Amino acid sequence: MSGRLKPLIRRCIQCYTLNHRRLMLRFTLENGVPQLDQTTGRGYYVCANAACLERAQKGRRLEKQYRVSPEQAADFWSRLRARL
Repeated sequence: MSGRLKPLIRRCIQCYTLNHRRLMLRFTLENGVPQLDQTTGRGYYVCANAACLERAQKGRRLEKQYRVSPEQAADFWSRLRARL
């Protein structure tokens, strides 16, 4: 082993670009509710720019990835916009 750590690169589920995970937003599912989170476990990454977030919302990526209801997804997107 070389002793060097690999960079923490993740792929956006919307535009499929690769980026460092600190520059992306991570979505997880906690108790059946989608959350913006940075903990361990299964999660999906989206670029932290308005265009990718808008396309992810319009493409219903949250509903498809987590199988949540449209009402839960709409609540999540409104909470996310308020936070950013």
